[in-house]
Amino acid sequence: YSERRSRTFSEESCYNHDVDETEGGAIVNNDKKVYSVSEAYLWYAKCLTLSGLAGGSATIPSMGASITLFKIGARGKAPQYGSVLLLVLFYLNKFELVGYIPRIVFSTLLFVSSMDLLQNWFILSYQKTADKGEWLIVPILSLFAFVVGVLPAVALGLALSTFIFVATFYRSGVVKFIATGTTVHSTTERNIDDAEWLDANGNLIQVMVLQNYLFFGNANSVNNYVATMFETRDKSHHMTPPFPKYLIIDMSLVTGMDTSAVEIFSDIVSLCHGNKCQVFLAGLSSHITYVMKRGGVKPSLDKMSKYSILRLPPTMESALMKAEDGLLKFVLKAEEREMQHVRERRMSVENDDGFLHALTLIDFKHGINIATKLVELRPYTTVVGLAAGESLFHNLDGSDNNQRQRGLFFIEHGILRIERDAFATNTRTANTLKSINSNDAKRELSGYGSLTNLHAAALSKLTEQQNTRNVRIARFGSGWVVGALEGVSQMHSSGIHIAVTPCRLHLLPYEVISRLENEDPGLVLQLFKMMSLITARRQEATIAQLATLQTIMSTPPTLHHVNTER
Repeated sequence: YSERRSRTFSEESCYNHDVDETEGGAIVNNDKKVYSVSEAYLWYAKCLTLSGLAGGSATIPSMGASITLFKIGARGKAPQYGSVLLLVLFYLNKFELVGYIPRIVFSTLLFVSSMDLLQNWFILSYQKTADKGEWLIVPILSLFAFVVGVLPAVALGLALSTFIFVATFYRSGVVKFIATGTTVHSTTERNIDDAEWLDANGNLIQVMVLQNYLFFGNANSVNNYVATMFETRDKSHHMTPPFPKYLIIDMSLVTGMDTSAVEIFSDIVSLCHGNKCQVFLAGLSSHITYVMKRGGVKPSLDKMSKYSILRLPPTMESALMKAEDGLLKFVLKAEEREMQHVRERRMSVENDDGFLHALTLIDFKHGINIATKLVELRPYTTVVGLAAGESLFHNLDGSDNNQRQRGLFFIEHGILRIERDAFATNTRTANTLKSINSNDAKRELSGYGSLTNLHAAALSKLTEQQNTRNVRIARFGSGWVVGALEGVSQMHSSGIHIAVTPCRLHLLPYEVISRLENEDPGLVLQLFKMMSLITARRQEATIAQLATLQTIMSTPPTLHHVNTER
């Protein structure tokens, strides 16, 4: 060089110079020695050993070296602390110590780091990635980092990752399950006539179960599907289903939604309001309910508002029950028909007490022949009359009416609904139904935010509390017997029996049945056969409902979008 300059340790390590200076300051190299490959490898080994003992240095110009260090055993917290201390040391010396690393070792580290990066981020990632479109992000980001810069490449990576996530999330499907009232029923027990009519007209109830996070893209597909329910159809096609009267959208599996999705649901409510279809958004969490109400989607008492048709039931079960009740009341007009039946029975003088008529209806609606065999029970029965809204076993204040005997109640005419505590269960109890409030457990768990923050011992502190909210479990009319399950199982039912219309029942006390077991066992045997048949049908309906729920949970999600073909 024409001017004198200082040399770094790395330069001196790579070359041995015998230097002479002339009077003019010129430098003359008398000898020059190049290290062999084995010596270079030795330098590299020493550097790796030092880096491994320290846990690796952040001054290495590529984080890919950490892969090599991990392979040679630099694991645990101690190497990480060592690398931090070494980095502090380099920082305090303004990274002048980097100059003491031999240049050939530095180059070798870069080569090893690049090989590790190529192997892990290009070769192995290509082999592990099923969608090769996702893998293309790696070379794109690498090229972008060299051409534009590291920070713009990071920003581009975030943008591309967001687009890929949204596209993948959209393809995973937001619709978990689609059905009608024909295939999905509520667990509420009903008369044979009502159940058969609901089976024949189940298409008037449309059911959708949604899942995942809702945003404009996937929520709009739901709106498009709902629009197909009200498309004008060719009248020549007699098998085309009618416009639905009730739309149930279960959102218990939805994790969240944005404002654009709220607008989509507002459009769905508007569409249903114009076609006189009531909307049930069931299973909303407290957060989603808050988001909905902030967006203006909430029930309204104003009959002129489109949100007057909107209801927010807590579960899909309650929504199904209300939808079925609505069809029976406003479409079938079952209550009006039953009132007509009540008037006809009051005017009839063929039977003095109607007990034989109640048995005949049981034969007709259950397909059995038991009336003539049980008519001998007439002298042991008493007539019980209930006005609309009156309870069978409870007073107006909700207390138990102990004056009325327990037994079998044969319904001559009228409709009874049976309600029970929403969280009542007979698990591990001897002879009564015990109320366990599972909502308490749900509230306790939701307070922790995630399972990671939950301790198992906290569950033992949950206390049992009586919940005053009741759920209806049955709706019975003529041709049915109240108390059959209690009589067979010997379990005291905590249900509340309320008359929907004026009712006339015939009571056969359990005490009388116990006495007749000794006096006339053949007659009691025929009675038990009838009770077993009715109870078995109730259990069959329960099993079918459980099968439906299992189908909903195990059904794979609909991919891409909702199929608009019905």
